[in-house]
Amino acid sequence: MLRKAKATAKRFFRLALQGFFILVFYPFLCLLPHRWGYRIARWQGTLNFRRMHQLRRDMLREMKECLPERTEEEIQEIAHRAFQVQATFLYDSYLLMRYSVDTWTDRFIRVEGAEHLEASRAKGKGAIFCSMHFNHYFFPLGILGKRFPLVGYGVWPGDLRKVNFFMKLHHRYLIWLGQKKSGAEFLAAGRHPKGALEGVLADNKILFILFDIALPEMRDLRPVKLLGQEVLFPWGLVLVKYLTQAAFHVGYIIRDPEQWEKQTLIVTPELSFSGKLAQDQQMVVSELEKAIRKYPEFWWGWGLFALVRPEFIKEARRRKDYTTSILGKEKERARGVSPE
Repeated sequence: MLRKAKATAKRFFRLALQGFFILVFYPFLCLLPHRWGYRIARWQGTLNFRRMHQLRRDMLREMKECLPERTEEEIQEIAHRAFQVQATFLYDSYLLMRYSVDTWTDRFIRVEGAEHLEASRAKGKGAIFCSMHFNHYFFPLGILGKRFPLVGYGVWPGDLRKVNFFMKLHHRYLIWLGQKKSGAEFLAAGRHPKGALEGVLADNKILFILFDIALPEMRDLRPVKLLGQEVLFPWGLVLVKYLTQAAFHVGYIIRDPEQWEKQTLIVTPELSFSGKLAQDQQMVVSELEKAIRKYPEFWWGWGLFALVRPEFIKEARRRKDYTTSILGKEKERARGVSPE
């Protein structure tokens, strides 16, 4: 009984602490000059690296398995910086309230490869921009949404079951901010009518989607190799490409290792597909892997490999231990683009 009470108290303390950082600490940092804010955010990341023992151990173990070419010292530094990147994510989110997208991007954001998206849209069939949870993974929604007609696609925050209330609130804020600042739209997974993704591309828009988290309730999962490990990835996005003949690009956003306010959004040229599902799915995953290997500290997947392994997903499905409250349902609910 006492042990259960202690566990409950610890859980509520963690929730309250996260609420404090999301609602108070990081918004307050935005009142300071941004260089000070980034220093404090990185300090917070260093503190998390030292005190979040289990996550640090999981990340270090997976980095050693997946990056055997890296030395022990390099692995430690990559993990340390990964914690700093994740802490800075929240500061970046609120800092954008102080600036317009144009002002912020003109001063601090560089885009490499925007011409590839322009060339793809010139064909009139839209373009798929596939990214991952990399650095501030919402940034491409605002940056590209200012330049192109863009629709972001993902799980609606309120449908996430294993994310605490304050993080759901924060992600809802990010969607609103992206729409308000750039004019981008957001399509909620499982809440849209059938054919909505194809409709976005038929309108010659860019479909922005994150592609590195396999949820147990997703029915389109196939095994692929990522960083030398067998994991499950969805194939539905590749099928959408087949159906629409839209161009398919991979991209990600990184930051300058010395001046963290300076970031670069990288867009690859259009990928060439063979028409063979397994081969093309692996090609997309391999393109994403190139970014992880080159900039491992910016990827959010470290410490989460167990969640995308076939045995974990099989067991989660058996227990119906799903990550969302909507994707596991057989029947789609038509709601269209999520409201402001």
